[in-house]
Amino acid sequence: MKSSSRPSKAYQPPVTPASPEVGIFGCLVLLLIFATLGVIVEFGFERTIVAVEGFFIFTGWAALRVAGLLPKPKSDKLENIRVYTAVGFGVSCGILAAYLVLTTQEGQVLTDWVTAQSIRLVGSLLISVFIFGVLDFAWRAFLDN
Repeated sequence: MKSSSRPSKAYQPPVTPASPEVGIFGCLVLLLIFATLGVIVEFGFERTIVAVEGFFIFTGWAALRVAGLLPKPKSDKLENIRVYTAVGFGVSCGILAAYLVLTTQEGQVLTDWVTAQSIRLVGSLLISVFIFGVLDFAWRAFLDN
């Protein structure tokens, strides 16, 4: 019997490399988880919930406003810069809002008012959405002429 001179090759599916954005996003998510746990330990759960609410309100509003202010470029590279700029500015505003809620006396009063009753917490979440809409409407009515 003759043996085959070729080694048998098992099927190996093609491997696609992960994009750098996936790795960066994963690192940011882990950093966010650890930062959130640290804030909960330092300031308590109720204050953290109110700070996170302020973070999301101001992040979304500021990012949308900056994206609306920056002109739409013709090249894809400049579009990426425009998007990253808008998101970075929004996240910066959100971090500032959360920091102020956590560290100032007014933030403590706001936290006590929001979390005094669970009905106020739900109402505060609904009012947050309403405030976001009012800020957006005011921006468009007065500044987008």
